[in-house]
Amino acid sequence: MKKKLLLKKMEQLETSRQKLLAELEKEDKGIFHTKPAPDKWCIAQVFYHLNSSESISINYVQKKMLGGDSIKKTGVPAAFRSMLVKTVLRSGYKLKAPKLLGDMPEEVNYHKMVDSWNETRIRLSELIHSMPETLIEREVYYHPLAGRMNLLHMLEFFKDHFDHHLTQIDRLKKQ
Repeated sequence: MKKKLLLKKMEQLETSRQKLLAELEKEDKGIFHTKPAPDKWCIAQVFYHLNSSESISINYVQKKMLGGDSIKKTGVPAAFRSMLVKTVLRSGYKLKAPKLLGDMPEEVNYHKMVDSWNETRIRLSELIHSMPETLIEREVYYHPLAGRMNLLHMLEFFKDHFDHHLTQIDRLKKQ
């Protein structure tokens, strides 16, 4: 039952991404690499950031899964922290990217980045399908701001994080 919810969240997340990619295919290709200012990100760099965040998270969860049932279950505190992250992202408040994501490359190839993100989403789908039901509500995910959470919290963060940067991408499209 829990896995069905995860798969539904994953499907919603991927539908949003595919919709954005389809919209961007109609745009002038120059917008993928146009920065609004020297210290701001272009669309390709936003994609790099989103993909890095998801990929690093998947790697962490895969490693944590090895702990099996010894991993602590999440409860109200984790749900509260998840809602806090959601609130911050929806507020439009700007946060610095966590250091664990590394430095942003100056040049990012948009099409290679889309290919890489496609691979990350395949890995995410495989992770969800392979996740034992007993681990779904356990602290297998770590968010740099909110701490340990479960897989559902991770997918909710991915969606909120995507939506947060979607407003940034919409601004970049209008330049």
